[in-house]
Amino acid sequence: MNPASDTYGQCMQQGARLDAAGQPEQALVAFERALALQPGDAQAASACAAMLSRMGQAADALRILLTAKAALMADADGATNLAIAAEDCGQLAVAQEAYARALALDPQHPRALNNTALAAARAGDWDTALERLTRCRDLAPGQPQAWINLADVLVAARRFDGASVELLEAIRRFGPHPQLHLRHVMARAFAGEIDVAQAALDRLDPAGLAALRQLLAQAGTTAGRTVHKVPGPLPDAQEMFCQQAFHAMQVCDWRDHDRLTAVIRDMEAQAERTGRHRDGRDTQFYGLMLPLHEDEMARLRERSIAEIGRR
Repeated sequence: MNPASDTYGQCMQQGARLDAAGQPEQALVAFERALALQPGDAQAASACAAMLSRMGQAADALRILLTAKAALMADADGATNLAIAAEDCGQLAVAQEAYARALALDPQHPRALNNTALAAARAGDWDTALERLTRCRDLAPGQPQAWINLADVLVAARRFDGASVELLEAIRRFGPHPQLHLRHVMARAFAGEIDVAQAALDRLDPAGLAALRQLLAQAGTTAGRTVHKVPGPLPDAQEMFCQQAFHAMQVCDWRDHDRLTAVIRDMEAQAERTGRHRDGRDTQFYGLMLPLHEDEMARLRERSIAEIGRR
């Protein structure tokens, strides 16, 4: 093709062929010619941005999209694409404006709902996040990821019983989906269903245990708290419950106060019987805010120090 005589349509077709052939750099050149022929065109700008994003050039992708902002903001998909690119570059004001436009154009736009819900969750606006993720689940009930996203935010919001209900329904729909099953086990442990959760943990095979380790590390990073200290031993159901309850105490959520005290006493009684101790440094700290007796705290410290030294 002769670049001097190419039409917009020819350039777009050539770019699509080159992209399909696994040649993103050459495809980008063709899409850039199309954009030069029709400046501000949403389709050509989006195609250029897609190639640039694939090559790891997020800032350039956003720059190209902004040249077609008016056209992109006229369509819910276009506005959402602009918002995602802006988020990738840390341009949150641009992203918020574009997401708001997308939802104004289409209040049921799945990607805009999902992404703004996750942003609300990061800001601690749980009601907005859960309302939008519930809508996403209702819009795509056949997609396990929609159920997973809703359950993850329910857990982050410390609504463990709600997460368990959603995950149980998802498992009924999709069968033994590993990511659903592991999340269900975690939700039950966090909710204090120790025996049921531990029985499920004991049935995990090596692949399941490896997936659980990864999921716990991810949960700790996402929620901004320590659920599992990698690469230490995997926590059992009692430890998982305690860690989430300790986090709750950091934000003055005392709902698990009495149950946490009882679980700690049960863990210490088990250590007394079996001689198997735990690294209880977190328990030593948070135990000071619980109605544990001085002699209980002294024994807990003694066992914990011995276990830390052994490790």
